[in-house]
Amino acid sequence: MYFFRNFAGYLLNYIGASVRWFFGKILNFNKNRTEFTFKEYLYGPKNSNDHYDVFGHQFNNRWIGALFFFLIALIIQKILGLY
Repeated sequence: MYFFRNFAGYLLNYIGASVRWFFGKILNFNKNRTEFTFKEYLYGPKNSNDHYDVFGHQFNNRWIGALFFFLIALIIQKILGLY
């Protein structure tokens, strides 16, 4: 049970970071903003002067990953006519 919960957490963290990175690239296109690498979206910004909370960053990634899965499930249900 611990392995599954841990694996699911890492998977949601990775998917949430991917979604954040994708939208970050779109929003920062041709703007003078700081661009973050994918690793910074996944693990947090490096060399940050502000206080950084590792658990809060992973929490955001996991919520975004769960929301992404939920939206994909709704789209699949709509396509298959189950909803």
